[in-house]
Amino acid sequence: MSLGFKGTPLYSFVIAKEVIWTIMTIVFIVIFIKRKQAQKAFDEGTLLLAKEKLLPIANYLIPINIVLGLIAIYLGVTLRGF
Repeated sequence: MSLGFKGTPLYSFVIAKEVIWTIMTIVFIVIFIKRKQAQKAFDEGTLLLAKEKLLPIANYLIPINIVLGLIAIYLGVTLRGF
């Protein structure tokens, strides 16, 4: 994909950004699945199970995606400057 950056010093930035996008997509899929499981548990009335499914989303997955997004923005600005 790297759009003409192959063989340049910025090629590693492009690959890093693509890896970050991939990880963010995987984390988003995990969030979607866990949220769907929590909704099912909530609908069945098992609130403790629903809370258990939602805790990793709030404590880990969303913050990970925010940090990765900020890094991707930085890499994008770096690449845009060249």
